[in-house]
Amino acid sequence: MAVVTFDFPDPAPVGVTIFLTIYLFVILVLLIPAIVLLIVRRNHKMLVPRSIGTLIPMLLSQYAAAVVFSLSLIMGKPPFCPALDAFYLLIPVAGMHFNLNIPNLVFQDSLNSMKVDLAVSGSITWVARVMRAFTLPFRFLYTLVIGIIVVGVYLIIHYVGNLPGDCNRDAQLTYTVMLLSILVILFYFLVKVSRVQDPYYLKLENNMGSVLLFPSMIISIIYPLAPQVFSPTFEYRWVIILMTTFSLSGNALFPLLLTFPSFLRWLQGLTGDLIATEDYKELDTKGTIFALSRGVDVFQAVLNHAELCEAFTQFTITQWCVENVLFYKAVDEFKGKFKTNPESARQLAHFIAREYITSGSALEVNLDFGVRRTVLREVEEDLTETTFDSAQHHIYTLMENDSFAQWQRTGDFKRALESVVDGRNSSKGSKGSAPQAGKARSHNTNSPNRTSQSQISSQIPMTSTDSEDLKMVQLEVIS
Repeated sequence: MAVVTFDFPDPAPVGVTIFLTIYLFVILVLLIPAIVLLIVRRNHKMLVPRSIGTLIPMLLSQYAAAVVFSLSLIMGKPPFCPALDAFYLLIPVAGMHFNLNIPNLVFQDSLNSMKVDLAVSGSITWVARVMRAFTLPFRFLYTLVIGIIVVGVYLIIHYVGNLPGDCNRDAQLTYTVMLLSILVILFYFLVKVSRVQDPYYLKLENNMGSVLLFPSMIISIIYPLAPQVFSPTFEYRWVIILMTTFSLSGNALFPLLLTFPSFLRWLQGLTGDLIATEDYKELDTKGTIFALSRGVDVFQAVLNHAELCEAFTQFTITQWCVENVLFYKAVDEFKGKFKTNPESARQLAHFIAREYITSGSALEVNLDFGVRRTVLREVEEDLTETTFDSAQHHIYTLMENDSFAQWQRTGDFKRALESVVDGRNSSKGSKGSAPQAGKARSHNTNSPNRTSQSQISSQIPMTSTDSEDLKMVQLEVIS
């Protein structure tokens, strides 16, 4: 077997120096505006689950690693041995952002399937408690703990192992040990995540990152343990530079692209049950027939129809936002009880505040801080029938412009709307769940569904059959 000498390579030739200099400059030029946009759009629904508070430090540390490893190739390795050691140890620590997203995705999917039951029972499951352990402060705590463990493993290898090799052998082996340990710990979640269907494309991002980084990870496991199986001219630092490049592009570019509506629609078209443009136009007439009535828009009409509302609720479950519909219905129930059963209404108000309004609750809805604070104060000090109005209106608008607008483009909406308008399931109508007359936007407690009038309305002429359907639906919606 050949003896590995671990000779320090000479500084890189001019061509490599120019390439690495251009590489670092291009990455910097792209990274700075990407980070700025991530910060500006940090409240976007596609970025919130990605924990921008830990993503940005990870991106900065990865770029710093790319700089140090590139400079060590340009100027020679010996002066950079301590810095290279530090970054070999930093890589598994910075990677905790990515690693924590995997179990977080699995637990979030489990919690989402339980939300409807939680709204009925009001009990907090162990999954909901676990989810609290993935908040930003805990993520920083886990990262700190991993950092301490990494340093401990390095010291053991350095002072006990006494391994032959170049100046970075101990740090490289520490990186390998941590990488293998993390893979073993995450194995269960890596299997479970394959069955998850999330609306934020976290699974897709994870899969793309795994495919891109898998060859580099295999090399990173084998090389520190058995460097003799590689060619004497093999330079491991290029592997690290390649890994940081893939990680920077995947963890910064892809989440940022998701905040652009055009890219998101294109991606949804590739991965979702979206209807063709021609089919969507055909729905305009049917949607108009269903929605045209005095003072009721399409979304409210859908909320007032039991079958459509149930179909929409099922869609929000797949979008991980069913709590919006549940909250909307709960507020309607509160309003219905406020005059007839004040004590029951008060208990329900506290339940709504605890389960939907309080920060960190399992069914927390997305509200502004001011609205949240005002609602919680009124529930405790000055409960009225209109206590939840501002929050309910905000959630109504959020559903109408977001999840309902997405639902309208799916085959599920097409089938549900055609089923109702064509009268194939007329026996399952929404009698008894219609709003009170005179209210432009009443709130139904028995059916959680929504539809956007601006996207359904059309000027396509109606046939005589359509006119008869329109009269039927108008009577059904208004009565």
